[in-house]
Amino acid sequence: MHEEFTTAKYSHDSGNYTAFLIIRSIIIPLVVLISLNILLHQFNTLKSCIIIVLASFILLIVSIISLKLKVIYYINWNIEFDYLYFLFLHFFSYYIHKCYHSFLVKGVEGR
Repeated sequence: MHEEFTTAKYSHDSGNYTAFLIIRSIIIPLVVLISLNILLHQFNTLKSCIIIVLASFILLIVSIISLKLKVIYYINWNIEFDYLYFLFLHFFSYYIHKCYHSFLVKGVEGR
């Protein structure tokens, strides 16, 4: 156990780590939640897709700012993968919400 502590490297710059945690734990879920809330009031597929693309673009801008401020850096990753990740995250959250909503409706009707 003592040998493991000697090989560990501790970060002395907690500001970047805190900024990374704020981005990944607060900003990304908040933008996804706001865009999902807007999506649920749209009945037009084109408007829904535009909202998803714009929200993903906003998250991409946050990632670019994080790269420029050296909060994050990419290893075997690039900005295009980040954008695809954000798009997938939006579509996945929308799909999970629809499945959950249909499950609740079927549960209420089954009573």
